[in-house]
Amino acid sequence: KTGQTVQGFADALYDINSSGYQGAEGLQMLRLSAVGAKAGMTDVHTVSEGLGQALNSYGASVRQAEHFQDVFFNTIDKGVISAEQLYSNLGSVTSLAASSKVPIEELGAAIAVMTQRGAKPAVAMTGLRQLIYKLSSPGKDARAMLKGLGYEMGEAELQTKGLTKVLQGLFKATGGRTELLSPI
Repeated sequence: KTGQTVQGFADALYDINSSGYQGAEGLQMLRLSAVGAKAGMTDVHTVSEGLGQALNSYGASVRQAEHFQDVFFNTIDKGVISAEQLYSNLGSVTSLAASSKVPIEELGAAIAVMTQRGAKPAVAMTGLRQLIYKLSSPGKDARAMLKGLGYEMGEAELQTKGLTKVLQGLFKATGGRTELLSPI
């Protein structure tokens, strides 16, 4: 029914258990990972690894895993990104996004926007990680550049407006010329 191998399930369950989800929670994560893999035409191990990293980064429980999956499916649907690309690269951005209080919904929307604008998925997530870091605590040059674009940035601004609105505002302020954001 799932198109996955026994070895794929074993590898996924090992990662799920290593992520701290055991027993009934581990089996629930495995089920969600199998559904995600089938829907996204990728392997269960890739989905379980990405989903587990995201849940752990956000301190979310297995009860919230289905919501995270919905966010990820929406990201795939709205962005230019495959399930494998999304789940394989999530770990590079979720920890910082979570610690900067960027909701998972905002992160998913930002990934979709970045990939819609032509960024390759891995580059989009690396860029988002750097952007979140710089917007949360911009240096002197970045503050001056942002102020010139009409932004007073800091972690509070990022939390108030949300990552997607900040990204859209920066795209608009630069006329889509993302190279103008390089000082950030």
